[in-house]
Amino acid sequence: MVEEGKELVEFEVPRISPDPLDLVQVGQFYHVRRKQWEDEEEDDENKAYTELMCVEEIGSNYIGFTAARGHGYSDVRIHFDVFEERCTFEPNWQEALHGEMKQIQGKIEKAMKKLLEQGQRLHLIPEKAVSTEEAKKEAKTLLPTTRTADPKKYKNQLVHFKKKYPEKVKKIEELAEDFAVTAKNLALPQIVQLGMVKEKLEKVEDRIFTIELYCGLKEKVKQIADGEPAPINELLTIRQLLLFMDEETLFEYESGGMDFSKLDKFDEWVAKPENLERILPEKKGVVAFRVRRHRKDYGTPSSLLEAWTNVQKSIANMETYLLIRNGERAYRIATSVDFQPRLIPLKDEIGEAQFLTELSYWEEREGAEPEKITPDDIRYDDHVKKLDDKLKHYNRMIILLQGLLDRSEIFHPHPGIKLTTNEGAAQWINLVRDEEDCLPMNKISWEEYLAEKNKGTKLGHWIYSNMAEKKKRGYWVNRRPRVCQVTKTRRDGSEVRVSWPWGTRHGYEHRDKWGNEWGKWGEWPVDKLCHEWIPADRFLNLNHYELNDYKMFLCDRALKGKYLEWAPYLLSAEDWKRDQIEKGLDVVEASRKRGHPKRIVKKKIEVEVEE
Repeated sequence: MVEEGKELVEFEVPRISPDPLDLVQVGQFYHVRRKQWEDEEEDDENKAYTELMCVEEIGSNYIGFTAARGHGYSDVRIHFDVFEERCTFEPNWQEALHGEMKQIQGKIEKAMKKLLEQGQRLHLIPEKAVSTEEAKKEAKTLLPTTRTADPKKYKNQLVHFKKKYPEKVKKIEELAEDFAVTAKNLALPQIVQLGMVKEKLEKVEDRIFTIELYCGLKEKVKQIADGEPAPINELLTIRQLLLFMDEETLFEYESGGMDFSKLDKFDEWVAKPENLERILPEKKGVVAFRVRRHRKDYGTPSSLLEAWTNVQKSIANMETYLLIRNGERAYRIATSVDFQPRLIPLKDEIGEAQFLTELSYWEEREGAEPEKITPDDIRYDDHVKKLDDKLKHYNRMIILLQGLLDRSEIFHPHPGIKLTTNEGAAQWINLVRDEEDCLPMNKISWEEYLAEKNKGTKLGHWIYSNMAEKKKRGYWVNRRPRVCQVTKTRRDGSEVRVSWPWGTRHGYEHRDKWGNEWGKWGEWPVDKLCHEWIPADRFLNLNHYELNDYKMFLCDRALKGKYLEWAPYLLSAEDWKRDQIEKGLDVVEASRKRGHPKRIVKKKIEVEVEE
């Protein structure tokens, strides 16, 4: 109703058109303008073309498209800024794909018809149906069913057809593949929906895994040491570095180190106070162990069963365990979680590092700088996911510890602790970044150490070498001991000769001057020496070895488990040196008379042994 004296004014309400991006839905089809290389400029070599594609995902700043191609799929991401320019909605995509299938089917029928006609003209294919008996009769002969007036011309036609036949068949096969690809594109909306369902199911699996981890449904706890617990206000320490049982214990170092079958032996070793204090010095905390760093060689299997057994052994050797300490108490926990490569992230591993591109080998060599991914970049969502995956990986330890605090007595006594909050984690967790802060203990390499100790090796010195014995005269010489005495040296020090008693031989009782043997078979003492030359880099001079030298290499975690190469030398030298000290003897240079190993000068020594 209009008041008197007032003029009625008509005005037009502006019509707001919806944003095309708001109308995009997963499963829709668009004609997408593409380039062969999306990150390159469009030019003659990188010509643009249009492809009918299905919307697969909608990111924070891009629309992801996919289309079946060959035996896989072709994917492309179109940024919001160029979406309207490069994408055109296709509402009738089903009719378009059906029309394409019909067109391909027509090409297949035409090509097949042409191929059949050529075969009939050459009498390779009968023009009319034949009975079964006639077909069998024809199959028994290589001659054509119809005679020709010009055999030479007929032969040339057959040769020409033979050359063109593979190309024609290949063309038909390619058309059949195009037909299958188009049919697959028709099912793309359902395939895309299936992918979204799988993604949601993965979130459900993550929740199930979190519940299993918190409740300890798949963990086995073994208490390996008992005693007084840590004080109630002791912080909970998480050590970063993943340790390896075989490297820490050095069990069975001569045969490649311990494996999973020695877990009980490891429990006994780590339960000793001096070892527990070295492995986990904090009164309350956790450190991760794997049985081995490297695969153990179990030899060549002689059967499929043995091969399968070796595979299972290798899998067991890669299992991860947690060692937990609470005062004098210690526990070993086996879970279904693989916590490698470390329990807590590196200092710069979470944050901006996740939004830097990875450089190739050649880019690193050329000194290129990584590119920073911004929220406007279509790769931004991938890097956000990478960050989320990192956080999820490291948060598993927090979930497990919170579960142990809430449902078990492993960390008792303790107040109410909530590690899942930032305040609780900052108040009660102590992070030890021993992987990053672990500095090498020794200032010398193994090669330099070996050269220093072997310098000045003389007659009468004792050495250790595990180099394999050489084959001699078609049979193995009496096995050389690992520890033996030097009887000759090269002037340049490149090699030393070692000698050891032959001992006994297996054979007949007598032997004549021509080498013929007779008499009774048995073991017979041999009064002579065996000799062998050993390179300078394949032995360790035991006389020059100093007590506790092994600690420079075998207790240095920065060397990442190279103990298998050095342990036999160093630990054998340590045992030999202590044995000499216990006997009160020091072996010095031998008498030069014939270099016989029994002619050794020994003297009494007094040395304080550091335990």
